[in-house]
Amino acid sequence: MKKISHDVENALSIIDAGNGAPVVVVFSSVNSNGFSFFKSLEGLPFSKIFVRDPFDQWFQRGISADLGSLDILSSHLRSAIRMLRPCRLITMGASMGGYGALLFGYMLRANAVFAMSPQTIIDPRLPHTPTENFAGTPYFDLAPLLRVKNRHRPSTHILFGSDDIVDVWNACRLVALPGDTLYPIAGRDHLASNLIASNGDLVRVITALCEAREIELTAPLDRRCEQPRTKAIIDRLVRALYLEEAGLEPEEWAERLRRIEPEWSVPHDVISMLARRKGDLLTAEKAAGQAVAFAPQSITLQTTHADILLRLGREAEAIAAYARCLVIRPKHYAALCALGGLLGRAGKIQEALERLDAAIAIRPRLTRAHTLKAAITRGEAPKMSGEDKPEDM
Repeated sequence: MKKISHDVENALSIIDAGNGAPVVVVFSSVNSNGFSFFKSLEGLPFSKIFVRDPFDQWFQRGISADLGSLDILSSHLRSAIRMLRPCRLITMGASMGGYGALLFGYMLRANAVFAMSPQTIIDPRLPHTPTENFAGTPYFDLAPLLRVKNRHRPSTHILFGSDDIVDVWNACRLVALPGDTLYPIAGRDHLASNLIASNGDLVRVITALCEAREIELTAPLDRRCEQPRTKAIIDRLVRALYLEEAGLEPEEWAERLRRIEPEWSVPHDVISMLARRKGDLLTAEKAAGQAVAFAPQSITLQTTHADILLRLGREAEAIAAYARCLVIRPKHYAALCALGGLLGRAGKIQEALERLDAAIAIRPRLTRAHTLKAAITRGEAPKMSGEDKPEDM
């Protein structure tokens, strides 16, 4: 395999497998130090184009000074793909990269898209969205773009965590057309892609799409979120909780969802969120604990529970909860920061600095770990409120 001349340093890398091999265009997620899924796909006999947005603005500003817009980037990619002359074209990515895979899959006329936990609308009031507000721009909301089946619309495969309410909403708000499939991974959240990258499913999926075969996953699915009644309630809850639409009565609908699906983490998570907003931390902690019990592999739910324990002043329990987060995901930035701060407060300076150095190595551009480390180094007890917004997972 060889690289070709369309590369852009630290933002775009093209690897040519030759002989008109299928091309996989991989869009990186937010705050990525390198190209997402590079190692996972390294051994596959397909050409690859890795695209990274150094600005973390969902490709709205392009990826460099020369490729400074969506349309210019799309034209550059189209030219590179023509040089490769692939027999099939696949786009893929997770989170911000999933948004990119959906958008550029359409723009580049791909055969298929594999989007993991994608944002389908980049409204900044929702989690995992740009810092800038791109409302009113052509690709702010992908739903209208992907609603109509035409020659530009690829088959669309969306994988997401079944226990992340916003990811469920993002996936289910798109109109499913013939050839489209949803894959709600049981008990997982926004980082569902981590599971399939580690268990071999990702390689199997991309190989199947490149060879025009059906996708088969070994990861268990949970299709409760696809039931029409459940989808309707989730839509109401997300619009009430995040998009601040009035008159949707989230307390009533959360309780109704709990009665319908009492052993699903989502209604308990919503009840916890509503209690936190009212300042009722005891109710919030109880509901968050129930959510974790139903989805123990969800890093998001584990982190939420740990944060509430911290806000309640139960620091020893919070330390144990954040440690559980690191069992699920050793490179979890928010948990490493929280543990570093809590261990620093407990006087375990060396352990605290080790956690914070690990966080800095993972996300060097983010500020939280640097701030906590500076306080501990000065001999100060770092401030830990449990209300800090994690800058990244």
